[in-house]
Amino acid sequence: MKSKFLKVVAAVGILPLCMGIFAACTGTKMKSQKISEDKIVYAEAGTSIFESEETRRAMTSFAADLFRKNTKSGKNSMLSPLSAYLCLSMCANGAGGVTKSEMEKVLGLDLDTLNLYCANLYSRINENKQLEEYLSTSNAIWYNDAYGIMPKKNFLDVNALYYGADLYKANFKDVNVADDVNLWVSEKTDGMIKKMLDEASDESMMLLVNTLLFESGWAQEGGYNRTNVDFTDSDGRTKSVSGFYSTSYSYFKSENFHAFKTNYEANGIAFYGILPLDDGKYGGKDVDFDSVVAGFDANEMYGILNGRQKELYMVHAMTPCFKFDYEVQLAEYFEKNGMPSAFDMWGADFSNMYETTDAFNVYIASILQKTAIELDENGTKAAAATVIDLPATSADPSQFIQLDMYLDRPFIFMIVDEVSGVPLFVGSVANV
Repeated sequence: MKSKFLKVVAAVGILPLCMGIFAACTGTKMKSQKISEDKIVYAEAGTSIFESEETRRAMTSFAADLFRKNTKSGKNSMLSPLSAYLCLSMCANGAGGVTKSEMEKVLGLDLDTLNLYCANLYSRINENKQLEEYLSTSNAIWYNDAYGIMPKKNFLDVNALYYGADLYKANFKDVNVADDVNLWVSEKTDGMIKKMLDEASDESMMLLVNTLLFESGWAQEGGYNRTNVDFTDSDGRTKSVSGFYSTSYSYFKSENFHAFKTNYEANGIAFYGILPLDDGKYGGKDVDFDSVVAGFDANEMYGILNGRQKELYMVHAMTPCFKFDYEVQLAEYFEKNGMPSAFDMWGADFSNMYETTDAFNVYIASILQKTAIELDENGTKAAAATVIDLPATSADPSQFIQLDMYLDRPFIFMIVDEVSGVPLFVGSVANV
């Protein structure tokens, strides 16, 4: 990794389509017409909403379930809960009836609270001078004007007001919108995600797109020193890999897991290295890693994020350098885990997005997420992209409890915004 900085990117797109798949990005100039102006998102001052038990539980539940149910056996994986959450939240503003109720339940908040929460997240990320060099998120809406059907004004206004969504229109029959989306995503992610879509059907009615970009070095000036370390993968094979050692004074425990924290230069953002407790339900180096991942549920994640130990700990940590890509289709997961009606061709209710009739309806067809991460002694570089396709913190060292936590076997990790309590990324490493 050439840069000493950490760069994390996520992109999420929501596309109401009738059928279809996505076309290669070949253009260099956007052909869609931007019909909105840059805006400041509405959000109440302060961080009280982030301290709410309701919002923290809602996000933790969403993040943990999304992660543990969408990993692949023996494979490294990473998802971006925040990017998916923001994108689904924009989409929820177009839902009605049962579909709206299901989406509110999956997202853990009623729509009014959800919009306020997301607006505060947007403001914390984009309008915080302590974070502006490191973290950004962007939202956009493309709608197809080929059929003369406009999205409802309130849907567009709410997403502009709370999510800062840019609005574009194009005739999807005449313009390769995939090229425009790819160009926009590439710009917003600093070129880390160059090809978000392969094709976009001309029968698509709308695309909702979210990007998340994080770039920062470790808080320790100059980073850490690279060395050779041993790592035993999920198949039991031990090999020598590159890694680095660090010392942490933050130690966390839940019922069955424990973690150390390494801070980034970006204020309030941290990396959590997570292992099962040796005396816990998933303890021992010989435990099946699939069971470890499946066991890291919302209660365990919430326990880690809120379980800093009061005793003084000095954690001698080892983190291997790793790099991997990951791809997962999330549609079946969401359909089977709380929001089935959104995937029903005629049963989906997105009547607050478009005026629906007996002959016209909008529904979700697929939700695809792709991620990539590269972590070393200088920092991390990571990217994620999701497409939702809808057809139509000093003491004497002797006082510390000494503890070694070596990520020398399969482990779970999180990159967390500690102010909002939001996991930006959650992943697992089975092999390096």
